[in-house]
Amino acid sequence: MSRSGEAGKVWRTLLIWIAAVVVAGIAAYAYVMRTRLVATPLCVAEAVPEKARFVAGNWVWLERSGKSAAVVSVRGGRRSLIARHDRIADLSPSASLIAWIAGDGETWTIRTAKPDGTEVRVIAECSGKPLAVWTDGRQMAWLVDVPAKVATAASFIPSLGRTTELWRSRQGETVRAGVLAEGLASAQILGVREGAYLVSCVRDEGIRCSVLYAIGPHVPPIRFAGEVGWVSALLSSDGLIYWTAPSRGSNSLLTGCIRSADTSSLTPATVADWLPAGGRLVETKRGIVVVGVGSETAWRIDAAKRIGVPVPMLPAEWPVGGGDDVLLTVRRAKTPGRVVVNTVRLP
Repeated sequence: MSRSGEAGKVWRTLLIWIAAVVVAGIAAYAYVMRTRLVATPLCVAEAVPEKARFVAGNWVWLERSGKSAAVVSVRGGRRSLIARHDRIADLSPSASLIAWIAGDGETWTIRTAKPDGTEVRVIAECSGKPLAVWTDGRQMAWLVDVPAKVATAASFIPSLGRTTELWRSRQGETVRAGVLAEGLASAQILGVREGAYLVSCVRDEGIRCSVLYAIGPHVPPIRFAGEVGWVSALLSSDGLIYWTAPSRGSNSLLTGCIRSADTSSLTPATVADWLPAGGRLVETKRGIVVVGVGSETAWRIDAAKRIGVPVPMLPAEWPVGGGDDVLLTVRRAKTPGRVVVNTVRLP
């Protein structure tokens, strides 16, 4: 064998050993990180928490069980029932106020309460079906689906079909702040920047697609992004909009990415790709995290590297939310009406 052939064989052997050492190191790191994790008991819930947020030392979430739904607040391990209704369409907690959409019988109302459950108020009763609500404690906004008007012989202009109205309540004054000329299957109000409300919604069409709008009081709505299917979106504390989307680098339906836009330019860009599709975005002190994806763990977004980093997780825990420096988890083994809720500190 020639010297060049022997040298090539040595290099191949060396590369194999290096790859083996790297794989072993990653496995050892994952094992060490997992063994360091501790699930801290929080409470026992009636159902898996939905739309959970950690605000001002309180966990606030929605529980759907049987034929009713409940708004729940948890502080220091004590679970408090804020409200119970036949249906709850959406929930938005802030540091000083909790807002939700309540359905009882045929009636839909917008309600608020203090984080401790006191001062429950009805802000508005809706003739159409409310889709989303939002509050920062100082003001509120909600979206209402408005059915198409019934055509009559006296109508010279045909109906435009269903519309979606944005209503705003601030300092005791409630006004209509904008209109979308389309019907929606679902929606989420992310927040407000420079007077424009940022909205993520799913069109009520044969092929469901998600669109993101900026709705201002004196200008037409601006659509700045559109994705196939349902997306999870949030407005981060530093003023960036994030949302889940189908992968830009893969044609697999099981692969997704995270896109982002700043509120000034509203120009979308992909910040992380090749992630498991789906999931819900949450903001933590460690950054943006995707929970509830089709895998056993959560994924932290590393925008600088344009990738998602898997978060080590205990095998018995399923992450469903996040806030501060922890993930909110539930035990995988559940019994009806009794769900063990824990927190796991982010490494």
